[in-house]
Amino acid sequence: MQLTLRDYLQSLKERNELDSLVQDLLFSMGFEITAKPQRGLKEKGVDIEAIGKDPEDGKKKVFLLTVKPGDLIRSNWKTGPQSVSESIDDILRIYIPQNLSVEFKKLPKKVILCCGGEVHRSMKDTWDGYVNEKAYIYENIAIEFWGAERLTGYILKFLISEDLFPEKMRTLLRKSIVLVADNDYDNRHFYKILRETLFQDSQITKNSEGIRRLRLLRTALKVLFYWGKTEKNLSNVTETSERFLLNAWNWAQVRKIRLYSSRSVKEELDNIYRLYEEIHYEYFSRLKNHFSIREGLYAGQANPVTSITNLFKIIGQLSAFGLAHRFFGLSGESELEIARTELVDWLKQIILNHNGSKTPAFDEHSIDLGLSFLFLYQENQLHFLKSWIAALIDSLQFFFIAKRYFPISSNDISDLIELFNSVTDWTVRHRAFSTIVPLLADWCVVLDMKSEYKKLHDLKGEFESTDLQCWYPSNDCEKTFFTKNSLREGIVWMSIFFPPNMKEHIKNIKKIHSSIGHIDKYYTHQQGYVELLLIASRHFRTPIPPYYWQNLL
Repeated sequence: MQLTLRDYLQSLKERNELDSLVQDLLFSMGFEITAKPQRGLKEKGVDIEAIGKDPEDGKKKVFLLTVKPGDLIRSNWKTGPQSVSESIDDILRIYIPQNLSVEFKKLPKKVILCCGGEVHRSMKDTWDGYVNEKAYIYENIAIEFWGAERLTGYILKFLISEDLFPEKMRTLLRKSIVLVADNDYDNRHFYKILRETLFQDSQITKNSEGIRRLRLLRTALKVLFYWGKTEKNLSNVTETSERFLLNAWNWAQVRKIRLYSSRSVKEELDNIYRLYEEIHYEYFSRLKNHFSIREGLYAGQANPVTSITNLFKIIGQLSAFGLAHRFFGLSGESELEIARTELVDWLKQIILNHNGSKTPAFDEHSIDLGLSFLFLYQENQLHFLKSWIAALIDSLQFFFIAKRYFPISSNDISDLIELFNSVTDWTVRHRAFSTIVPLLADWCVVLDMKSEYKKLHDLKGEFESTDLQCWYPSNDCEKTFFTKNSLREGIVWMSIFFPPNMKEHIKNIKKIHSSIGHIDKYYTHQQGYVELLLIASRHFRTPIPPYYWQNLL
């Protein structure tokens, strides 16, 4: 574990990455952070100001930290406007006399140079001489170096402490790291860490204890993220970041925490979202060169079944990420400069350059389609959306008539492989029900696509052996929505019939709405984080609550 953390710390190339970790560490050490870093700004050499007990002697002190990524070497000691020596000199000569609060000036002070690496051997004598020189000049002020070795020790002692993260958990994290690049890995070890840390411990009686555990888990995910980047495979890390975000939200939901009156909990949930955002953006940035190439995402995939499955997974993930980025209310505070137009362009490139986007293989791909329809609609890509829906309806019409290659009701990939290798017509049992057809019909009404709606209506003879269905969440569904598939917790509108008139279809939907519950009663909705339901739908493969588009009718 110590070597893993040291490697991670030494990999941090950006100052803000180390800033974030050091803040979490100081919180875990019981410090009060009285000044946080601001992006692109340094206050007279100080990145972080904190008050707390010195772990070395237990005395209350002022800690003034200047944070630098990498090793302390000659090039960053004297070079540049924010060189190490200049930053520390500014703290001693300007910040402490002029900017430190009067109430803290009588306390002992420590100026900390915090680096992700170590003091390079060519700099050791220079550093030691500088520290000794300042010790003679400034009374009651000590200068220390916190490098990878000391930070690792503090992280293991305070942030990933034995009481919170025993050896069993550390073993699970190591297994997650070893298997992170395995495309067949199901992330079970990290998921077990989440369950046992957040939900299977009776000691979490206060919000502060829960926040402490969330910070620990966020640090563990950052370490996993680093190893995923090292192995050049972030697919499993994106899934894990989704699960962590959803489980963290469920922890807050179970406790019925009012986020706008519990600032510390909201701040930690926001931090978890930012990490989810960072991981997803890095993942899609690494894939983007494949988006604009004809069938580019199929490169290296010989099996058409797994290719189409992976395609819709990426479409769903990118769309859920785009919707979260639009509505989560955090993008303005994010460290990442992400333009939603970039995400929209990526999605459009995928759809245009991959014929499989018009031929979903499983009926549960209605989840990924629903997310992408919503994202394109919210981004005002109506012409493109109409064109894609029309192509989907044309392919669906052809395949249902041909009795082959339609989206099958099963979600078992072995069923699909067997069918693809079959020379006979696909059996009735494989089209027992469809949620894709009602989804397309609803969107035809939303977008006023009369001719496409008529095509679906005229196909009713082909749907005789297919039950058209739409799933709605029950009032109690939220209890399980963020921890597992909640299909069984909801209500299914079965045997849907499309009237020839779109206005009659709207009336039927409104009649259904009047007789069932609504997500506006959910805690998630009341706290203003309703888009988390969309991420949960994609992750646990629970159908999307149809209110998202049916309320547009």
